[in-house]
Amino acid sequence: MNENTKNMVKELQKEFLENWGDISKGLKVTIIDGAKSVFGEYAFDETIIDRVEIAYKGREFEICISDDGSTDQFDLEGIYIEVGIIEDIGKIISIVGKHLNKIELNHYWSAV
Repeated sequence: MNENTKNMVKELQKEFLENWGDISKGLKVTIIDGAKSVFGEYAFDETIIDRVEIAYKGREFEICISDDGSTDQFDLEGIYIEVGIIEDIGKIISIVGKHLNKIELNHYWSAV
């Protein structure tokens, strides 16, 4: 269970190993489902992912499942990027998107 999320984190960690988990010098990713369980916790369910919180070199933003009732649209929130890290942010978004695309997502309120 949660194989796609495990693979997402594994790929992000491989690509951004330097300072992994350090929000000011590296990459930290927190994946939260609609029941407020965090990836790594027993209760986490990737089919009801609500958002992916990303902190990279002092910049923080979220990829959130859209509130419009669709499970195939996401919003980028809180993103402000310096030109020096645009390529890295693009790579992070690409990796997250690739793995989210493999998950059959449900809105939390429709899954309970």
